[in-house]
Amino acid sequence: MAAVGADEPADVGVQHGREILGFVRAVLRAEPRAIGEARDDLVRVAGEAVAADVAGVCAHFNGINRVADGTGVKVNDFITPSDELQEFLRARHGADRVAARLE
Repeated sequence: MAAVGADEPADVGVQHGREILGFVRAVLRAEPRAIGEARDDLVRVAGEAVAADVAGVCAHFNGINRVADGTGVKVNDFITPSDELQEFLRARHGADRVAARLE
């Protein structure tokens, strides 16, 4: 999570990791133009099959997060994204509203 929350995508020791993280960050921020640019970068260096796999994993996690949100599961204490990213994600997806309804 630290790599995703960093200011710039970093090399995390995974083949095409910088481009993968760039795509994931763009998806998390829901910025259509950035998603397109990051997808094009990923396709350029890794190919369409890898880009499709990465997009599929993002979609899967999005679905799982929606299920968790629907059940009221709270954010894990051991995941520590940057404060800025965490605040953005909570506001974007209404995590605080869900938790407040459960209290």
